[in-house]
Amino acid sequence: MNWKAQQRLHPTITTPHTAAIESAVRGAGAWGVKATGAGAGGCLLVLCPKRTRPDVTEAARRAGGRILELEFAMEGVNVWECGDDVAQ
Repeated sequence: MNWKAQQRLHPTITTPHTAAIESAVRGAGAWGVKATGAGAGGCLLVLCPKRTRPDVTEAARRAGGRILELEFAMEGVNVWECGDDVAQ
């Protein structure tokens, strides 16, 4: 729903390339697609059930997408303190 609302805001939020990827991944079982950044050809975040991930990934590749792997950090924020001897 958010993706459709974003597309109504400005015609360049999506491109033929991103639209083809969206169509392909939805057809392969994706639940949703979200453009990151300002859109217009950037990255798409695709949400799908774990069981359909191989099909969704392959559909994105066939549509011209490049897969950027990511994982959620479930442990929260980590802070490292460095001594003064670390190069700036």
